[in-house]
Order: sequence, then C-alpha cells, then structure tokens
Amino acid sequence: MPKPSPGGARAPSDGWVKAYLAGARHAGEGEAWQAISLQDFPLAAGDLATLLAAPQMSGVTDLMLDGCGLEADGIAAITTSPVAAQLRTLGLPNNPLSVAGTAALDVAALAGLVELDLSETGSPDVRREDEQLPVVISRLRNFGALRVLGLRGLCPEVDEARALARWPAWRGLERLDLRDGDLDPELVAILLADLPALEALQLGNNGLGNDGCQWLAQTARLPRLVDLSLTGTAVGDGGVAALAASSLVRQLQALDLYNNRIGDRGAVALAGASPLPALTSLDLSCNAIGDEGIIALSRSGVFASLTELALDHSFGKAGMHAFARAELSKLDSLRLPCGYPEMYALGHAPHLPEAMRTNYLQQWRHYAATGGFSGGGGSDESLAQAEREAAAEEARLEQEARDLGDPES
Repeated sequence: MPKPSPGGARAPSDGWVKAYLAGARHAGEGEAWQAISLQDFPLAAGDLATLLAAPQMSGVTDLMLDGCGLEADGIAAITTSPVAAQLRTLGLPNNPLSVAGTAALDVAALAGLVELDLSETGSPDVRREDEQLPVVISRLRNFGALRVLGLRGLCPEVDEARALARWPAWRGLERLDLRDGDLDPELVAILLADLPALEALQLGNNGLGNDGCQWLAQTARLPRLVDLSLTGTAVGDGGVAALAASSLVRQLQALDLYNNRIGDRGAVALAGASPLPALTSLDLSCNAIGDEGIIALSRSGVFASLTELALDHSFGKAGMHAFARAELSKLDSLRLPCGYPEMYALGHAPHLPEAMRTNYLQQWRHYAATGGFSGGGGSDESLAQAEREAAAEEARLEQEARDLGDPES
C-alpha cells in the first residue's frame, strides 16, 4: 500500500488523500483494504474524514495512526466515519489526545473494538487539567469487547491507578502493555490486582526492582499469565529468586529479563526451578551472569524446552563449555555474541540443532582460514593447526569438568 511522505504541515483537505488513493489504484490494489497504517504524518481532521469515507476503506477493520497529531477533532473524524462500527483494532499512540480527545472515544460506534493503543497520548498540558487521562479512560463505557490495551508511558497517581483498575473493561484484558511509565511496586499491585484473563504483560522500563518482582511472584491474581516482560526494571538476584520459587514461573511460556541486574545468584535460583516444561522463550541478555550461573542453568535442564534463548557472553571458557553441552535441541533462535573459541564450542555442541552447529562451525573455519586466530591463516595447514589447538582446549576443559565431578562430561 502506498504511504504518504512524512511532512511537517497539514495538507489541505482532499489533497494528499486523492494522491494516496490514486497511488493505490496505480499499484493495482483495487479491492477494499483491511488495514491502514500511517506514522509520523500530521493529519487534519478533514483529511482523515475524507480518507475513511473513501470506497477503498469500506473493509477496514484495523486502523493505526501513530504520531499523526490527532486531537479531539481527529478522534471525532474516526468515530463518525463509515468504518467506525467495524473497527476491531485502533492504534493512536504518540498523539496529543489530552482529556478531550480521549473522552471523544466514548461512543457506541466503537463497541466492537478488541484492541486499543493509547500509548504516549498525553498532551504537554494534560497534567494541568482537572481530570487526568487514567480517570477519563476509566469512564469510557463502550469497551466491553476490549482484550488488548496499550498504555505505554502511563504515569498515574495512586488514585488514578485505582480508578483505572475499576474500569469494567480492565478486568477482561488479555494483553496489556505498560512499558516506559513511572510505575513503582505500589502502582503495579493496584493495576494488576484483578486481571483474571491476562495472558501477556509488558512492564519494561518501570521502577519495579526486586520488590515489584516479588509481588508478581507472590500474587495469585494472574492465573492465565503466560508471557511476562520485565526488561529494564532493575530486577536483581532477589527478585529472580522469588520468581523462581513461585508457581507463576511454572505457567510462563515466555520470560524476558533483558537489561536487569541479575548475577550468578539469580541464575542459580532460576536453575533450581527446573524443570520448566512450559517455558519456550527466555531472554537473560544484558545481565551479569558468570560461569557459576551459566553452568547451573546449563546443567539444570531449564534450556531443554526453549525454542528462543538470548544470553550475553559474560561468562568464561568453563561456562561456555557447560553451555555447549546443555540440552538445546529445540532451539530455533539463539542470540549469543561469540568469539572464535565460542564458535568452535557451539559448532561441536552435541545437543544443538544440526543447522546451528553447522553454521557456527562454518563461521569458525572462515575466521581460522582467513587468519582470524593468532596471526596465521590462509593455508590448509594453518586451519588444521587451529583446529588441533581448539580441540585440545576443549579436551582440557572437559577434563577439568570431570575433575570437578560434572556428570555431563
């Protein structure tokens, strides 16, 4: 679908709309569209009304208008359009809706909405208004079908959080995005107190810390949660230990702990929760997990059910040796920064899928053949010598592991 070019000024009504629709015809897209997405393109309310009234829009069910400068008149253009009643997804992130614009969503025509994104929608003046956005959202009456809600950048006061948690639509949510806000453990406890249908929760870049993670671990109010993202929330070893000891971790299918403060103690605690047969995606990258932690995880079987795994190479040779012998046979995706020795170890990992082993070994041989190791390279003999040295190092690590009583070696 052709997209209008970003611009700093709003085009006169009908101008760019006609060009947009004409471009679609030239592109051979004559049938009705189901989804429209415009980003960083200032829209006048008249332009938007004209666009949504076009015949090509008659089948639209998904409308994403990200950073289009929409205010109350723009929302009115949506809610009074011919497509309003058929919309199932409405994305309005990064628009200065303010209180008036948000209140304008309270129309019966949007009663069929399943997904709504109001992330980062506060205007610069919103904090000076009598009623704040969370309270206004809590008064929207026509959202009984809502299941997915985006509220990135939410910064409520305690009373505003309580109002939002009492919103009738809140209890039916299945997916909730609360990233990039100013949520402390108290606010998280209020907002998540009654979400029995919630399956996916994003809390990244909030100030949860260990206390917030411990609350999540102890609550019994998220019985259907299977996807939890805690990226950049200052969670450390204590928080991960609480999570590992909880029943919640055993129901999770995806756990994202990217960019936190987790060290060996937290990794060992997570290893102690094994087996976790439901878990298929785990991100522990941008933490400080060393040899002790990665060895514990590798021997525990936590990785056995994973199809996606992300780690940092913050551990040494012993840790890599243990990781390369972990049960990794279900992996489809492995994100792990590697140097030459690590490529060799993974190229010979007995439980890594064959395609991955082949890829790592090819990378290792490429670097070896081109002099990627200690100055030599380029000849068959230098490659053979590099392989002998790498194999000898692996054998040495294997013997060390045996001496330490590793049953895997």
